Amino acid sequence: MRRLMPPKTVSPNGSPLDNERGVALIIVLLMLGLLTILGTTLFTASTTDIKIAGNYKTSLEGFYTAEAGMDFALSASQIYTAINPSTGITVWPATGQGKVLDPTTFAATTTNNPGDTNFNRIQIPRPNYSGIYDYADVKVELVGTGGAVPAGMGTQVDAGISPGSSFKANTYAVTIIGHVNKNPNTSVSVQKSNPSIEIESQVCRLMQQ
Repeated sequence: MRRLMPPKTVSPNGSPLDNERGVALIIVLLMLGLLTILGTTLFTASTTDIKIAGNYKTSLEGFYTAEAGMDFALSASQIYTAINPSTGITVWPATGQGKVLDPTTFAATTTNNPGDTNFNRIQIPRPNYSGIYDYADVKVELVGTGGAVPAGMGTQVDAGISPGSSFKANTYAVTIIGHVNKNPNTSVSVQKSNPSIEIESQVCRLMQQ
């Protein structure tokens, strides 16, 4: 028995039109491709934002650590006692003699600064993290001495109270490098490569002539 086949549909230009089975699959594949591209783009953007936020947080930590180091450098009397132009000592620490300082007394230990031996290193407690420390490298250098003190700066001394009323102004350059401790389990005396922020300032201290 002969099977009768349905006639083929013919397009206006005379070519046969295949049935449309498979078109839906192509559309689904195209949509999946577009969704994959969109998802990859969103994932990359999110990852980048997370890295930017992490770097910003680290930068803030480094800046606050450097600020704490600056507070120490501006107020630590032992620094300015050690700097004595008359003996040729114009920088603290002496060039190449940087040490890790004791965290309690800030006296120099026998451990060399593992980062830069032109700086002394101090520990900076990290707020809200008991037992975790960041650290700052500190250098103070005398850049000017004997400058006249401007009038009205409160340097006048009443007769009989002080051996003299003549003062000079010494100017010091203070350089601080604040380091963020990325590995709290590593001793501050051996940490080397961590994110860091450098800040500088000048301080003028009045000295009796």
